[in-house]
Amino acid sequence: MSLEIKISSTGKYLNVNSLGKNTNRQMIPKNLPETNRKVQNVLVRMKKDLAEMIKADIENNIKRGVKYTGGKVADLKKSTYERKGFRRPLFETGQLLKGVKMKKSGKNYIISMSDTKYRKRYKGQKSTPTIAEVAGYLQAGNSNMRARPFFGMTKSKSELFFNKMSNKYGRVLANIITREFKNAA
Repeated sequence: MSLEIKISSTGKYLNVNSLGKNTNRQMIPKNLPETNRKVQNVLVRMKKDLAEMIKADIENNIKRGVKYTGGKVADLKKSTYERKGFRRPLFETGQLLKGVKMKKSGKNYIISMSDTKYRKRYKGQKSTPTIAEVAGYLQAGNSNMRARPFFGMTKSKSELFFNKMSNKYGRVLANIITREFKNAA
C-alpha cells in the first residue's frame, strides 16, 4: 500500500488526490484568466501552503493517535503496551512522526512517508522495514493487528483546507483583479 497524497492544479482548480480519492475546488475567480502570471504565482503558493497544512494534519493524527476520518485509532493490545511501557498508539520511537515528508515533484506537491530504514527490528524479522512499510502496516492492519488509519484526507477536511486557502488568498486575488481591470481600462 502506497501512502501518498498529491496536491496539483489544473487551470483555476486545486486538486487533492488522497489514497485514490480526488477532491478539487476552483480557487481562481471566473473573471480572472488563469494564464495571468500573477495568478499562477498565487496558485503555486496555494499548493505549497495546502501541502504544508495536510502534512501538519497527518503529523497531528500521529501525535494524537486519531484516524484521518476522525475518532481515536484502535487501542494497543496488552502485550504491546507492556513491551512499549506506555499505551500511546502510533508512537514508539518518533520515527513515524518524523517520517511524514513533503516534496515538490514537477509542479505538484506530494505528501508521503519516508523510505529510510526504521531503526528498530523485532524478533522474527528477516530485514529492517522502511518507515513507509511500517506506516502501511499500521494503516492497513493484518490478522494480528487492527488497522490504525492515520494517513489520508477526507473530502470534508479537504474542503476545510480549501476554505482556509480562499480566506488567506482572497484579498491577494481581489487586488490582482482590481489591477487587471485598471490596466484594461
